[in-house]
Amino acid sequence: MSINERWFDVSRGTPALSEWDALIGPFYDADAAALALGTCPRLLPRERLIETRTSDGHCLYPAWQFQDRALYSEIVELKRQLAPATEDGWTIAWWMKVRRRELNNFSVYSWIRAARGLDIPLDLARAFVAETEGVPSARRTRRRTGPPDVRP
Repeated sequence: MSINERWFDVSRGTPALSEWDALIGPFYDADAAALALGTCPRLLPRERLIETRTSDGHCLYPAWQFQDRALYSEIVELKRQLAPATEDGWTIAWWMKVRRRELNNFSVYSWIRAARGLDIPLDLARAFVAETEGVPSARRTRRRTGPPDVRP
């Protein structure tokens, strides 16, 4: 089975999830993510991966963070930069995939994939973190199960 046949459909017939799948999917489960990196599921570098968790407890990984049996190093760095503001994989994935006027209507992911550099996305990540400074930790985005209740 090829890696593209291993995509996990997060929507499962749920319209709200289907919208999130369309925005930040497709997803790999742990087995497919391990296959994409040439390792086994228990050796996945979870601290470097954008990991989302469904409401039924499945860990899913946006497929676009993988490239040639590795992870996009720029995405790993941006995830690290965003860590003070959020640990939530849904939020990080959304942040990477939403189009931004600062990037000429590219998403951060599309900008990186087009090899346009990391400077502006890093500035955007730092601004996102700065916006959360002083916000009580209970209001910051922590890991959650399932995508946010808001529409993409």
